[in-house]
Amino acid sequence: MSFKTKSTLLFLAAIGCAAAADLLCPPLNDIGHATPQEWVFNNLNWTLTQISSGKTWPPPADDFDESRVAFAIESDFNDAPVQCSAEGKEFSEEYDRQLAGKTPTYNWYTCEGPSQDVKTEFKMVWWNSHVVDIRQTWTCPATGRPMRATGRLAMRDFDCVFDDESRRTSCVSNAGSQLPFEATIVEVLPPPTQNCAAASQATPDWTVRDLVWVRRTTTFGLDPGSANMTFRLLSKALDDYSPRMVCAEPALHGPQGGVYITPYTCGVFEANENDVPVTKFDWVVDDKNLLRINQTWFCDDATAGGTRFQSIGELDVKPLLSCSTKSNDYQVGGGTFVESFETCITKADFEIKGQLQ
Repeated sequence: MSFKTKSTLLFLAAIGCAAAADLLCPPLNDIGHATPQEWVFNNLNWTLTQISSGKTWPPPADDFDESRVAFAIESDFNDAPVQCSAEGKEFSEEYDRQLAGKTPTYNWYTCEGPSQDVKTEFKMVWWNSHVVDIRQTWTCPATGRPMRATGRLAMRDFDCVFDDESRRTSCVSNAGSQLPFEATIVEVLPPPTQNCAAASQATPDWTVRDLVWVRRTTTFGLDPGSANMTFRLLSKALDDYSPRMVCAEPALHGPQGGVYITPYTCGVFEANENDVPVTKFDWVVDDKNLLRINQTWFCDDATAGGTRFQSIGELDVKPLLSCSTKSNDYQVGGGTFVESFETCITKADFEIKGQLQ
């Protein structure tokens, strides 16, 4: 090998290393976000692998329907598509109903990819909403700080097979379908710290921003419809930490056992899950549209684990909502059914007063 050829290869390798470093250390704006990256989701393959006996209701813990899901994710962080697959009861059509009033749990599963520097994970709510969450994590070589890309996709382009009892048994992506969606890239925040004297004097209120509520209804008897909600939450007691907190629920439901509970958990992309103040919300729909916030946090002191604070507050947001409706007609089995989407948004930020418990 000539000196010139060797020098050229070293130069190209250096360019590659620099490009990789730039990719893993993207420029951040004033709240720690980088320019969003596009991911491509494809090759969905979902299969019902085990059907519960149905002899008892609710079924015992080991008698749930189970399904396997597999797909690929392409991103600039990997030289080749990352393969994701897992099997479990949370991928089942019946999972939510078989829990019989218990709050569902959706786990993170690790995908297999060619990169040793970037870890890819997913979790999925298959029943009704077909939502998949993807996250990739790595460390910026220049700063040593953890980074994360997070995205959410509602899967819509797939074909399914049903058995004689109208159970969905398998689904695959439509031929050639590729679904691009954006990943939010952030630097992961360190855990929040709170002086106990300041925490005891903190204003326990919140500012709610960008609330969107979508309710889907159908005239098809086997389809119960669905609803989802997302909003941003600023805690005035933790305003150095939680302006980026996002509250989202892809599968809102009605009262369980006649009572609304607080199953919906808020979080932030820019933090590790164990570092986020425990924040939950209720969405109660009757003659009001009641949004209730319940947040718990801890301050630093000599007490083991810190001193606990909790604030709870609620507000009827019905007067603040601006709603619109869109409907589509479908032909199924020789009949027509209507699918309607009602989308409600708040056009301005609003406050919810909280009370320390």
